[in-house]
Amino acid sequence: MLLPKKAAFHHLDQGKGLSQGTSSFISKESKGFVWIASIDGLNRFDGLNVKVYRPDLAQQHSLVGNNVTSSCFEDPQTSNLWFTTNDAIHRYMREQDHFDTFQLKNQSGERIIADYYAFHLDQKGHLWLRVGTEESSTLHIWNTVTGKDSIVCPLVGLRCAVIPDNTGTIKQILCSEFPSRQTGLAVIDLVSKGLPPCLYFSERNSAFQTHEVFVENDTLVWLGTSNGIAAFNPQNGKYIVYNDFSFRKTAGVWSAYPYGSRLLMVGTEANGLWVFDRQKRCFIQTFEHEPNNPFSLQDNSVVNVIIDRQENLWVANRKTGLSYVNLRKNKFYVPAISRGNTVWRIQSGPDGNVWCTAQGKGITIYSPNGGVIDSVRNNSPKINPKLSFSNQFLYQKEGPGYITVTTF
Repeated sequence: MLLPKKAAFHHLDQGKGLSQGTSSFISKESKGFVWIASIDGLNRFDGLNVKVYRPDLAQQHSLVGNNVTSSCFEDPQTSNLWFTTNDAIHRYMREQDHFDTFQLKNQSGERIIADYYAFHLDQKGHLWLRVGTEESSTLHIWNTVTGKDSIVCPLVGLRCAVIPDNTGTIKQILCSEFPSRQTGLAVIDLVSKGLPPCLYFSERNSAFQTHEVFVENDTLVWLGTSNGIAAFNPQNGKYIVYNDFSFRKTAGVWSAYPYGSRLLMVGTEANGLWVFDRQKRCFIQTFEHEPNNPFSLQDNSVVNVIIDRQENLWVANRKTGLSYVNLRKNKFYVPAISRGNTVWRIQSGPDGNVWCTAQGKGITIYSPNGGVIDSVRNNSPKINPKLSFSNQFLYQKEGPGYITVTTF
C-alpha cells in the first residue's frame, strides 16, 4: 500500500469553529460526521462546518459537563452514539439532535458524579467503562438497553483496550496511562478476575510509560510508549521496541492506528506522524510540520490518529486542532484564489516563485509550496515593477482586461 511522499493536509482549528485546540479522541461514524472530543465540549464536523455541543442549563437534553473523555461508539441498531464526559454517560439521539444522560452508582449505592471513561461497546450492547477516581476506579459493564449495571473489578489506568477471543468475548483488558505518570502496563484477565492484574514495565526506572494501545490480535498488541512503539505479546509478556528511522528516534509515541493490513500510522510526541511497516517491522516514512508549508501538519505533537472508511487520515495535534487528508484520492491542492477560473499560463518566475495568469484575475504569484505571495490585477501600476526586473518576460492585453505572461 503506497502513501504519497507529500500530502496536502487540510486544517481544522479554533479559527474554523473548533471549540478547543486539544482533541484527545476522534470518531467517524456511518453518517459521515466526524466527532471531536475536547475539554470544552463535543464538536461535530460535516466536512465544511463545525457544530459545537456544550452544557446548557436552559436545555433539558444538553451535555452534563463539558470535558468529553472518550471516543463516540455507534449503536449498529439505532445509529445513536454513546460516549462519556467526566460527569456522566451520554447517548446522542440522532433524530432529535440531543443527548440523554445517565449516572451510575457505586457499591455503596451512592450516585457517581465524576470520572467516567467509556472504552468499548460490545456486540450485545454493553458499554464498558472505567468509573471512579484514579485511586479507586472500577470496571463497570452497563447494558445500554436495560440500564443494568455490573461492577466487575478494580481497574487501573486512564486508558483501556480490550482483547476479545475469536467469538468476540472479552477475555483481557489492557490498562495504560497510570496516574502521576507512573510507568507500566496492566493486563487484567477477566477469566480469573479475582487475581491482581499482571504488571509489565512497571519499574520506576523503566522508560516504558505506556500511552495508547492498539490490539491486533490476542498475541500481538502495539503499544505507544515513551521509548517508541512496542510489539507486545500479552500472553507471555515479551516485547520488541522499534523507535528509529533514518538515524532519528521517534521519542514518545502517543497513538498507533492501522492502515490496511500492513501499515501503522504512528503519532509521536514531538516528531510528527511516522509510518510503520508491520511486515518489515521498520519505519518507512514521516509526515512533519514544515514552517513554510501551509499544507503540512499543524504541528509535530500528535496525540491521536484515526483513518475512516473513506481513507481520510485524521491527525489530532496537541494544541492546534486537526490535520486531515484523503489517502486514497491524493488530490492535487488547488489554491482558493485560482478555483473556478481559467488558468492561461503557469511558469517559473525570475524570482524563483510560480507566476500564474487567470482569466479576469491578472497575475498571481505563488511560493513553491502554494502560498499566495502577491496578486496583481490588470492595468495596475504594480504590473510594470513586477515585470521590469527581468527582460525574459513580456505582458500584454489580449481582449478587455486580460493579461498573459510569456517568455521570449
